[in-house]
Amino acid sequence: MRPFLELLRLPFDGFEGRALTDVADVLSGRDQLEGAVSVREEASPVVSLEMRPRHASVSVGVTARVFPALDGRPGWLVLLMADSQGTETVERA
Repeated sequence: MRPFLELLRLPFDGFEGRALTDVADVLSGRDQLEGAVSVREEASPVVSLEMRPRHASVSVGVTARVFPALDGRPGWLVLLMADSQGTETVERA
């Protein structure tokens, strides 16, 4: 979990008990992610997102995959992975 916190420049106490959108804004890809949730296929769609932690001036590219919840609950699990460039960030004006 620590590399994820470092990637998004979050404090090491993290954001436990809070939604990721409480600490980071989705700058691009949100509509595609919401569309991926509505698709019910065996193969998980892959969505590119650009996120920016609320306390930072740089954004981070991540890839999201959507899976049905495995614990029997209705809903979805979203797996976020750093893009292939790793922790490369984009300066925002």
